[in-house]
Amino acid sequence: MALRVLLAADSRLVQRSVRDVLASAGLILLDTASDHDDALRLAAAHHPDVLVVDDHIDDVSGIELARTVRRMLPDLPIILLSTVASGHQITAAFAAGILGYVVKTDVAFHLLRAICDVTCATTFVSPCASRVVCDAYLP
Repeated sequence: MALRVLLAADSRLVQRSVRDVLASAGLILLDTASDHDDALRLAAAHHPDVLVVDDHIDDVSGIELARTVRRMLPDLPIILLSTVASGHQITAAFAAGILGYVVKTDVAFHLLRAICDVTCATTFVSPCASRVVCDAYLP
């Protein structure tokens, strides 16, 4: 059975990019939420296999949305789509219970891998973002 994905993004470009990537792999896009409240309602109604969240949706942080969803559906894997590869934001995302961090410029190349990883109870960080994290620990 194909994985069922819920997308929380108010950008039409992000919506189109994610929809195209999911369709190319035969994954099911259950619905697209364009604001925080809609995302919470749809997550509770659909119980998706994975939630993909834009880093800012309707002027709310994607990390804040993830924290709220995590309280409602603690086992739901969440992937954050971010415009930046910031060590601080990556750390905040994982602290909020997000399992996947995909830089938006990497969506076409890495979103499917991220979905596969987070639904198998592991984590994923876009390669350009993982370098930012590693640089903090390397001499």
